[in-house]
Amino acid sequence: MKENADVPADRQGRDKRPYREPAMKENADIPADWPEKTTFGAWFRAVAAGAGDRAVLVYRDPARTITYRELDLLSDAIAKSIIAMGIEKGTHAALWAPNIQEWPAILLGCAKAGLPLLLVNTSFRSYDLEYCLNLVDVGILFLASGNGQPGEYISALYEACPGLEDSQPGKISSQKLPHLRTAVQIDDGNHRGILPWTAFLGQGEQVARTDLQARESSVRPEDRFIFLFTSGTTGWPKCITWTHERLIGTTFTLADGFGLAPGDVVCIPPPFFHLLGCGILLSALSSSCTVAPLERFNPQEMLRTIETFRVTHIFGVPSMFVSALNEYNRTRYNTASLRGGVVAGAVSPPAVVRAVMDILGAREFGICYGLSEVLATITRPSDPMECRTGSIGRPLRDTDIRIVHPLDGTDVRPGETGEILVRSPWMISGYYDKPDTIVAATDDDGFLHTGDLGFVDGDGYYHIAGRSRDLIIRGGENISPSEIEEFLLTHPAVMDAQVVGIKSEYYGEEPVAFVRTKPGQAVTALGLKQFCRRSIAIEKVPSTFFFVDQYPLTASGKVQKFRLREMAAELLSEQKR
Repeated sequence: MKENADVPADRQGRDKRPYREPAMKENADIPADWPEKTTFGAWFRAVAAGAGDRAVLVYRDPARTITYRELDLLSDAIAKSIIAMGIEKGTHAALWAPNIQEWPAILLGCAKAGLPLLLVNTSFRSYDLEYCLNLVDVGILFLASGNGQPGEYISALYEACPGLEDSQPGKISSQKLPHLRTAVQIDDGNHRGILPWTAFLGQGEQVARTDLQARESSVRPEDRFIFLFTSGTTGWPKCITWTHERLIGTTFTLADGFGLAPGDVVCIPPPFFHLLGCGILLSALSSSCTVAPLERFNPQEMLRTIETFRVTHIFGVPSMFVSALNEYNRTRYNTASLRGGVVAGAVSPPAVVRAVMDILGAREFGICYGLSEVLATITRPSDPMECRTGSIGRPLRDTDIRIVHPLDGTDVRPGETGEILVRSPWMISGYYDKPDTIVAATDDDGFLHTGDLGFVDGDGYYHIAGRSRDLIIRGGENISPSEIEEFLLTHPAVMDAQVVGIKSEYYGEEPVAFVRTKPGQAVTALGLKQFCRRSIAIEKVPSTFFFVDQYPLTASGKVQKFRLREMAAELLSEQKR
């Protein structure tokens, strides 16, 4: 493979340039059409003026279709109602809802009114809700009735907020949630203490346009805009913060990497509260695309949506595509319109990426790598096929990457595994609850320690080897779980595999595997162990195989490996009794 001229030489070694503060126009690598420093409200108003009556959100229920112009007007109405209720700029808001029509309107309305917005995990319940609303000092909560089960969010809020039922809407008083004053039910309803959606929107009808303009003009690009929690795949999530400026930079970086253009139709199965879902949504809007979201992930609904709206780009985490491919093999759908998209959020086996290209027909499909804190790499349609399926690509625009030794921080050579460090002007502002943590995780040159292990090959393509905390050290040998997982997927009966390390009195740690088999296929633990022993090093052979129907997942579809470790310990303990 020839060296790619687009890959700077210093990307394979340490970049010694001083850390650059975020700047929109000062870097020559940034596209000419990159926006000046602005806020999300002003940014979307300009987008809507150009897109006009093009559909921005489409659902299989035609009545729920909304245009760019209508979305802009609805977000104006939300901002006016916030002003009318006397909610001051800087008050923290929260949004707890699946991928419904009102979700982006509330986000944009809060942007225009200057309310930093917490995106609440759709799988949270009362305890989680109380924790996150208190952590971020939320003053106004927008919530749906539930996520597939009507009333579940309302019940959880009443449990988390004693006294709500006895409060007047807009005047909540609760010792457990001392900052919360207003709760608005998005899909209407008649619940004591909670303001219905239509009544909320009616609050702003008398607010003058000039008052909204004055409020918008007080919002600054460097103001906090979004709070969201990391996925919690390794433990309790952290709350990260994005400013208007940095999230806009991330949005345009993604749109540039995805190659989105006006007229494209983008299907978004991941939840909007997650950076993956939110980032894809905002990137699609920045490119004047039409978005076809799934309220909740379902493989049949995903494929029906592709077929109905002639989707051109599909996005998701690996488990979503595994489920969709399994469903496609049972029932054929017309996916001929598919062209591109990416898998992100977790390491994806090359076979899955290739199947999306070959079976679903998304020939420009690829892989994007990043964290909730910063995005890093993407594969491109022009990359060689083996790099598009077997690597995480090359750095995104204006992004620098180092691979360093986990112990001493020195740069490793191409082909050697080390910790991945990323530097980008669009990195998060910090952690809301632990402001010193982001400082501790960032070196003097502005590189963020990701905790992920990987290497760069001789052609400048990056590869993931696993998470440093997932690394299994068996008898002094470092073992990457992803290497074993990819091998297990070569067995004809295995649909999915997840490998974790457990404590071992003799070796310190040893690998165990959780396996999902393909429908109609059967294999035993002994059979898999023999399969492994024939082809991989003995220290990589899982000591135990557990067969499961599903994995513990975050709401965004990522496998919670710390839960698998807990499950393994419990199951092995039971076997010893």
